[in-house]
Order: sequence, then C-alpha cells, then structure tokens
Amino acid sequence: MMAGPGPMELLILMMMSGGLFSSGGMLGMPPGERDAALVKCPPADSVIYVEWSSRSFGKPGAPGIDGLAADPEIQLFIKNLDQSIRTLVEQETANGQPEEQILGKVLPPLIKSLLVRPGCLYADLDAKAVVKLKEEDGPELQSFAGMVMAGLRATLIINAGKDADAMTKQIEQLLDLVPPQLAIERTQNLQRQKIPLPLPGGQLTVHRHKNYLIVGYGKGTIDTAIAGLTGKSKGLTSNKRFTAAMKRVAMERTGGVTWVDVNGLVTKVSQALGAQGAMIAGMAKMTGVDAIDSIASCTGVVDGQITTKNYVITGGRTDGVLSLFSGRAIKSADFSQIPADADFVLAGSLSAPKILDAVRDIVGKADPQSKEFLEATLQQLEDELGVSFDKDVFQAFGDLWTVYDSPSAGGVLLSAPVLALEIRDAKKANMVFTQLMKVFKDALPGEYGGGRRRRGVFLAQSIFYVNTVGNDVPVAPSFCLTEKQLIVTLHPQTLKAHLRFLAAKEKSFAARVGKELKLPEGELLSLTYFDTKSLVRYLYAMAPYFGQIMFSKMQQEGFPMDVFSLPSARAILPYVGTSLSATVRTKDGILVDSQSALPIPGGSSIILSLSMQFLGMRTIRLGQNFEVPRLRQPRVVVPIVGRAKTKPVKAPEVRLQWLRLAP
Repeated sequence: MMAGPGPMELLILMMMSGGLFSSGGMLGMPPGERDAALVKCPPADSVIYVEWSSRSFGKPGAPGIDGLAADPEIQLFIKNLDQSIRTLVEQETANGQPEEQILGKVLPPLIKSLLVRPGCLYADLDAKAVVKLKEEDGPELQSFAGMVMAGLRATLIINAGKDADAMTKQIEQLLDLVPPQLAIERTQNLQRQKIPLPLPGGQLTVHRHKNYLIVGYGKGTIDTAIAGLTGKSKGLTSNKRFTAAMKRVAMERTGGVTWVDVNGLVTKVSQALGAQGAMIAGMAKMTGVDAIDSIASCTGVVDGQITTKNYVITGGRTDGVLSLFSGRAIKSADFSQIPADADFVLAGSLSAPKILDAVRDIVGKADPQSKEFLEATLQQLEDELGVSFDKDVFQAFGDLWTVYDSPSAGGVLLSAPVLALEIRDAKKANMVFTQLMKVFKDALPGEYGGGRRRRGVFLAQSIFYVNTVGNDVPVAPSFCLTEKQLIVTLHPQTLKAHLRFLAAKEKSFAARVGKELKLPEGELLSLTYFDTKSLVRYLYAMAPYFGQIMFSKMQQEGFPMDVFSLPSARAILPYVGTSLSATVRTKDGILVDSQSALPIPGGSSIILSLSMQFLGMRTIRLGQNFEVPRLRQPRVVVPIVGRAKTKPVKAPEVRLQWLRLAP
C-alpha cells in the first residue's frame, strides 16, 4: 500500500482548500471588509506593500463569485473538505512524537484564522544602516545577501479580531517547540517576543497590540507599526506617488492591493551596496528598467466578476525592455477576421523591429563582442532562410497577431486554433512566404521505395499542409497566405473552415469588442477572451467520472471524503461568465485589466492550462525521423475558398528532421 500523506502535505491541502472560497485564503473571494489602519503602518518610503482584506461568505443568488461562494453545495463541499483534512491530520499525528501532536492540534486552526483575517506585509531597505554596518563589520557583510539582510526592514500585521486570544495562545504553544539551544526568553501575552534567526544579528520580534498580531524583522519595525495603528503616523497615505498610482487601479470592493516602488528600490540598493549597487543601477538604465517608476495592483469584485488591475508607471517610455509595449494600437476592425462565435481569442501587438533594435542596443552596451556574435547568428539564419529580417520579413508582416478557436470551425476546448499574422506589404509577404515554404519543403523527410509503396512526410499545395504517410501523427500543420494575413492551423479542415468564413462575410468578433466586451481607456496592445461557461460545461461533463476515481483513491489512503461532496453543475454554471483581459498603453504607463469568471484571480490562464491537459497535449521534440510506408505521389486536393489567387504546385520529394509528438 502507498504511504499516506504526511502532516505537512495535509497542512498545505488545508491552506489550499481555504484559499478558494469564503472559508479563507489570501487569494480567496469574495472580499470582506478592508482595514483602513493598515496602510498607515508602513514608512512613507517603503518599497513593497501588500495588503489583503477579510473574507466574506458571499450572498445567495448574487451574480458571479458572490453567489458561487454562498451556494449551499459549494459551502457543503468546503465544509466537508475542511473536516476531512482536520480528521486526517489528527489521525496522522495521534501516534507521533509530542511535537507532531502539538503541530497537528495547533497549526490547522491557526492557519485558517490567519487566512481569513485582514492583514498586510511591507518591506523597506535602510541604506544608511547598511553603509554604517559595512564600515563597522565589513568582512561579515561582503556578500550581497548579507548586506541586504542587514538593511532589511520587514513587517507582517494581522488583524486577529475576535480570534486574537485564541491565536495568541496557539502561537505561544508553537514557541514551546523552539529548541532550547536558541535560549528564547519568553514574554507574557506576546509582548515583544524575540525569536533568533540563523543570520548574523538577525531576529524576529512577535508582538501583540490589542487585537493586532505583528511580526517584525529589523530595527524599529514594531514601533513603526504601532504608530500607524494608533493614528500617530500617516504611513503610505502621505506618499503622493503611492496614492496617485492606487487611484488608477482602485475599485469599490477591494480584496487586495500591491505596491512596488521600483525606482525607490533601485535607488536604495544602489546607495546601500556601493560598487555593487552602482552596477545594478547601471543595468537598470541600460535595459530601460529605470523608466519604471512603480507598479500598482488591485484585486477585487466588480459585478460579481473577480477583477484585477495592474498598472506599470513608465512615463510613456517604450525603449529597452519596454519595447515589448511599442507595437501599434489594436483596433476593433482588426477582429473582423475572427468569427463572432469564437470561444477563445488571443490578440497581441508586438513591434519586432523595435524589439530587435532594443536587444541589439542592450547587448551592445553590455558587451560589444556579444553583439558581434548576435549579428553573426542573425546573418547565418538569414542566409539559411534566404530572406532578410530587416528588409524582407519586418517590411512584409505587421505587428498584429491573433489566435482564436471557434465552434463553427470545429473547435472544442482549443482543439482547432487558428494563428494569423497581419500582412503589411502583400508583395513582399508573398515573396517571403514562397521562400519559407521552399525551405520547408527541402527539409521534409519524404522517401520513396520500390513499387507502389512509399513512406515520408510531404508538403502539398496551394494550401500548404504537411501530409504524413504511415504513422499515427495526429496533426497536419497547414499554411496559407491571403491578401491580409498569414494563417497557420493544425489541420487543413480548420483552415478551410476559416477561409469559408472569410468568403461568406459573416458576423465577426469585431462587433463584440468595445460593446459587449468593455475595454479600459487607452491604446489596446493585447486582448484575451475566454467563454469560460462553455469550457466549464465541457469539462464538467467528465468531472463526476474523474471525481469518482480521485475520491476512491483518496479514501483508500484514509481521506474520509467521497464523490457525493462534489458540487453539481447547477451549483457552478449559473455563476460562471466570460474571462477577459486587456493590456492598454496610456500616456504615462501600461495598464492590464483582467476579469475572471472563476473564483480565483488569473482564471483565464488556469482554465487554458486545464483545457490543454484535458486534450492530452504532449511535449514536442526536435530531430525525430518518421518511418512511414510509401504511397503514390501527393497531389493538391484542397479547394481554395476566399483567399488570394494562387496556382497549385506539385509537391516534390523532400526530407526533414521534422517535429514529433513525444510519447
């Protein structure tokens, strides 16, 4: 029999289960009340600040996450999961060492209480303290980590509320487990309790102030926190840069905020570390990171949707690493090449010439020899492909690229993605495409044998597609050049369906952008859309089957929970909508605005990864030869619908170290 989960694994499970809904979790939703005193605790020049609200229990019948969290089936599932984990923890620790029994008894309720209460975490770097200590104890602070830890000032504050007494007692029980060699001098009611750390001069201070639990690292952290809690300090509210940035991402119901003072962090590190700091500042300037003033983020709930806003303040610069945001603005008309029923759309604008110029500039400033190597590598690649990036590729193709999946094209759970790249110069695009297809054909591993049999991989035209003979390869990559786009699909059927859509001039996705799908103000640089309800409906059709298998195995290992606890589709689907994320460029920065239909931030990316796993995708390896029987010469059998006129070309015998799906 397999070994059961240990205490630590069970505690991690408890933290994860509490993090999904209202029973707890820093990433839990929906949010409850925000503690207004917390933002007044950090020093005004703190470089990092993270705050989270308490967790509520939702509202029955409300839309989105509020209704989902209050649904009786969801509540029952969370309750059963919590009780099952507690039971298993008790069973695992009942016959263990005394220390394990205490951990099993104390940690679960303490963790749950910590996760449901409002709190904050902030940090600062005291550059003067580092410089002073370097002068006094130079040899001990020569390492980068040692110098940073010497000046670090970090504080964690939890508003324990009505649980303050219980949590204090639980922490004191954990302190009883500290090894005697650390020689901790215990205090009453956690009054400035010192806990040594295995660092030169490092120690934590745990302190209870009324119903607040404070953990500080570094000199003066406890006093600074108390000053904010008692109203003697304004903290970050007196920092105009902080308040201005937070206005850009503020929302009425806030679950959490994050502030990173990039400019202040680089400045303080430079001041503290001397020569090493100057090197860091130089790298920031060379790469363009010095253009980033700060980053502000806020997560909350808007109309039941989990909404996250991330704002990067750049002053409008798009050089260095920020050249990634230098592409042309995406317009609503750019989505006219996508069917209106698309259930997944990903669009982005990247200026390849500007990005390559930025890479050349950064590499050249860092090391001239590396730039020479880069140029030589690019030249070698151009020679092999027979095209120039600057004169041909970049002039032929534009900044905009899109990927979509559509039920009308046969797509289910991203099974029929269509990748398209916009064309800037049709004549040059045709030349580049023709040359690349020639190189591609010359590389394919086509082979002939005696008689009527053959084996190999061949490229058929005028819709170019890879035809593999004699092997169970599930994809036939297909390519087509129209007057407006270079189109790539995994199968010719998807490409034919796309061309038929273009010829029919049906309603497109463009009609939905900016109307049904609201976008933030600014120049659109990227958009991600997911019809999450359809995806969940598809996946949930198999959930009871996989759930039964999973819970069966878990019960075998002693986990007292069966498949009946799994919520039904009607407990989830009514609260699930769409997921939408947009990146826009403003006059002074970059804003990423995301709305998630699932009860955790980042739902779009998570459901995307889940769907890919559901489809059984495998990693791709290079350099694998196909061994397939030979058949007769391939010919063009694909009709051309709604595309630029092209004459069919007979596919030659070709060879290649082609891509193969790994087992």
